[in-house]
Amino acid sequence: MRPFLWFLFLTALALNALSGFVLSEGTQMAVSLTTGAVVVGSAIAIYRMRRLES
Repeated sequence: MRPFLWFLFLTALALNALSGFVLSEGTQMAVSLTTGAVVVGSAIAIYRMRRLES
């Protein structure tokens, strides 16, 4: 499960960075909010999994 979370985390960060260059301002904001939520959610899940392992 953890490799998938890392993949999700890094993909969302990359999409967030690329959306500023490729998309229009309104669409970029929608993508930014969505990917931001995915980044925060996956970071929390990774943190919780690490705490459970230790």
